[in-house]
Amino acid sequence: SSRWAEDAGGAGGGSTRAHPPDEMLPAMLAVTARRLASFGASTAVRPNLARWVSSGGSLGADSPARYSFDSLGERLADVATERPADVAVVSPRGVEVTYGTLLAHADALADSMRATFATMRDDGREGAAGDEVMAHEPPPADALRGARVAISAIPGPEFDVAMKATWMCGAIAVPIARNHTKAETTHVLTDSGASVFVHIPERGDDDPDGTSSMEETFDFLTSVGVRRMVSVARVGERDGAARGELSHSRGARVRGEAIDSIDEGAIVNAPSDGALIIYTSGTTGSPKGALHTHGSLAAQCTALMNAWDWSPSDRMYHALPLHHVHGLVNGWACAAATGATVEFAGDSSFAPRAAWARLRDDAGRAPVTVFMGVPTMYVMMLRTLEGFKRRRNVAEATASAAAARSLRLTVSGSASLPEPVARAWMTETGADVVPLERYGMTEIGMALSNPLRGERRAGTV
Repeated sequence: SSRWAEDAGGAGGGSTRAHPPDEMLPAMLAVTARRLASFGASTAVRPNLARWVSSGGSLGADSPARYSFDSLGERLADVATERPADVAVVSPRGVEVTYGTLLAHADALADSMRATFATMRDDGREGAAGDEVMAHEPPPADALRGARVAISAIPGPEFDVAMKATWMCGAIAVPIARNHTKAETTHVLTDSGASVFVHIPERGDDDPDGTSSMEETFDFLTSVGVRRMVSVARVGERDGAARGELSHSRGARVRGEAIDSIDEGAIVNAPSDGALIIYTSGTTGSPKGALHTHGSLAAQCTALMNAWDWSPSDRMYHALPLHHVHGLVNGWACAAATGATVEFAGDSSFAPRAAWARLRDDAGRAPVTVFMGVPTMYVMMLRTLEGFKRRRNVAEATASAAAARSLRLTVSGSASLPEPVARAWMTETGADVVPLERYGMTEIGMALSNPLRGERRAGTV
């Protein structure tokens, strides 16, 4: 609120000061502590709030901090190096892809991006980040440091590859929504200053008639200042990519199901380096880009991973957009930083019947343990469950409710979950607690969370 902004800015009625992401949480803590004192709120009256302040803003104040790292980009590369044979992503088509395969594909894409930098340079242009470069000089691992790289936010293993490759080059990722209008896409590309666009293929892109469409896309990108377009190769478990060499960023080689580290000291993503530009929804005007560093993303992920007890055995059913914090950071990034598995639904719009079918799956696949959604998704799930009952499909309704109860973590966010919906979820599925709600902003990420264990109050965070 504007009142909080004035207090956090410390201007006492004057102009407010914008806090970088790394300073936002301490500012919030300081303001909250002052308000607690001014209202005379004791720890008995506001125990959770007082505990949050005293713990330095830890979302997991009651749980031991199992995870601690200071750079998200480095953490993702480390996890993939240490767990190459573990399944990282399940594609919308049901193909399981390991961490080793994704890392090898990311390294290959990073090489292509560096080559793109070289062609930009050899054309006599500036470097991708705006610096003059010497011709014929071999590109370093972080050749695109500081450059904005736009990425198609298409769910699947290719998105994972594109994000990691971007960070391997030291660049800043700018996810582009698949459902944005041309005007909205133009705004994001021009406002962010994207110089490279990473195209992720979708179903139908192999159609021979799609050539003209790609040419139109390239012409459009050129018109808004994007200088090069790079396409991600389709990722499959048996394509041999995991046997390639990781030539620059990690100094490692994939050999079958093991990765031998050669250069442990290579740091491409320092905590203070820019990592991600996420755009707001544009409620009060044109969407605004919020720059997050590898350090601020690491802070968000470690807080959530500890508070929500993420583990490598978790498997998330992912049906959220990848150009917002909820789906990108809370979902994909936390899972990847833990060594867990993400199953991408893949549909352009949420399909509740498909979601229920996967949750109650009895075909021998590993069970889903984490589900995250927005309030509308929970409403759709409940209506579909009610439909099962109306059609007297007792077995389907019973199995679906049991699957919902077996979820380890059920999160609702991006908007307040109406209390009737939260209580209906408990009634219809037999769950012991309402879905866990949390609060955050595009500008700062996640800041507050209901407890994983203990009392949850519907309608509050």
